[in-house]
Amino acid sequence: MPPKETSKTLARHNSIQSALEFIQENASKMNTDNEPLSHREIARKFGVAETTLRRAIANGTVPKRSGPETVLTEYEERELAGYALNMQQLGFGLTKPAINTKIMEIIHRKNRQHPFNGQPGRKWWNRFMKNNPQLSFRVPQALTEARAQRANPIIVRDHFQKLNEIFKQHSLTADRIWNMDETGFNIESRLEKVLAKKGSRQVHKISSGNDHSHISVCSTISAAGTYIPPLIIYKGKMVSEGILEGAPAGTVCAFTDTGYMQESIFRQYIEHFIKSVPSARPLLLMLDGCGSHIDLISIESCVKNNVLLYALPPNTTHILQPSEIPFKKLKSEYSKASDIYHNNGNGELVTKFTFARVLNQAFLSTYTPLAITNAFKATGVWPLNPDVISKERMAPSLTTEIPAKTPPSVHKSPRHITRAEEITGLKRKIEQLEEENKRLKNPGTSSLAQILKYPLQPKSDETTNQKTKRRKAIPFARLLTDNEIRQELQAKANAIQQKAQEIQQRKDERERKKIAREAEKQKKKQQKLKQPKKTKND
Repeated sequence: MPPKETSKTLARHNSIQSALEFIQENASKMNTDNEPLSHREIARKFGVAETTLRRAIANGTVPKRSGPETVLTEYEERELAGYALNMQQLGFGLTKPAINTKIMEIIHRKNRQHPFNGQPGRKWWNRFMKNNPQLSFRVPQALTEARAQRANPIIVRDHFQKLNEIFKQHSLTADRIWNMDETGFNIESRLEKVLAKKGSRQVHKISSGNDHSHISVCSTISAAGTYIPPLIIYKGKMVSEGILEGAPAGTVCAFTDTGYMQESIFRQYIEHFIKSVPSARPLLLMLDGCGSHIDLISIESCVKNNVLLYALPPNTTHILQPSEIPFKKLKSEYSKASDIYHNNGNGELVTKFTFARVLNQAFLSTYTPLAITNAFKATGVWPLNPDVISKERMAPSLTTEIPAKTPPSVHKSPRHITRAEEITGLKRKIEQLEEENKRLKNPGTSSLAQILKYPLQPKSDETTNQKTKRRKAIPFARLLTDNEIRQELQAKANAIQQKAQEIQQRKDERERKKIAREAEKQKKKQQKLKQPKKTKND
């Protein structure tokens, strides 16, 4: 019986086999006018000695070895691992069944025998994960297509350029840079694991039945590590006495039909913000571009009080907004505080009237000076550092379309850029992004490209010539207090008001005509009654 071969020897044989397959598949490249691939480069690529590779090429085969043949070569496993990492960066992470499908497709394409019963088993996966320690199975976070598209290098670069201009022009310091955002809460805490009897089929937790009652908490933090009292938005219409008992000092509240921010509530928030922040001016207040935040009355109030209102690029707040970072901890701390309140209060449940009291401890535990300043650092706002947003975080945008317009600058450029120059610049940026996608740091899939396909593929001539549905241009970050934006909003407000007046005029005209018709009917009816009745003799 031949001696059992070690894993090191097995890997060596697999590397030689992969190198031979690579040479065979790329033989056409060696016969062209281009410079041929040298044996030394191929040997270095697959980690084998050059003399060993030359000997194997001369013999035409890899020296026979004892033991069973491996299903995938070392080269193919390395390509598969690199493909999985690249897909994860692009936002298309592969599950175990998806990887199994790719493995079986490779086996069938190579026409190899395998010991699998339909798919690789536990032993194969254990060895594969051991050979690729950089891999692990993770539960992904949902990322909408809009967020994947907007968080691209062009929009992010434009955002930081505008921030840099604003910081320099107004000489802003950390204590004058603020960011606000709101997040939603359900009154009931999240369901966590509890101790229970082993084998129990049902484990319950008493609920108040108000788990769908939505409450919004609007927090505002500064780059200096401070915050102002929050705004709590309840679902309802009437202000209830004592609803803010035990809340963080200075907290204000509002009521809406949905429990979400509205334009009228945002006006109330702006007044609360101006009263709560220090007197140093000007101030920068960053927020998302939600429709309820773009209100002309609120913007005019900010201009009057020397507050710069800056709307972040839409659908990029997950990487650019500092105030979004503490929300995860805030909700986790609230869930803990809710359980403590329930356990220490003889089973009393959290309601709308006790929400603020339970939120207080969670809020104070979350918004510490260190946590706030770290949130601004993590998003590159203060100190200003665009490199914090790495290429890996923007990689999902490589599979989406590129915007069709250049971003508007905070200040008008003295030189007019022609349409042809815009198109040329965008084509160059698209080519750069496609090259960046090809040069991902993980191994490529040169010999397995027909199987390990990426979502971003070069478009064929037929696809390019077809008419595509026109999309709206991707909006960029905007300084809402800028005169141009205010004039645009004023024009829209005037147009809405004019349209409302026209609608009202048409309604009044229809009502007038209706009244006239009714009056005409009554007049004819009266005339008919006044006419003498005809008798039989007549």
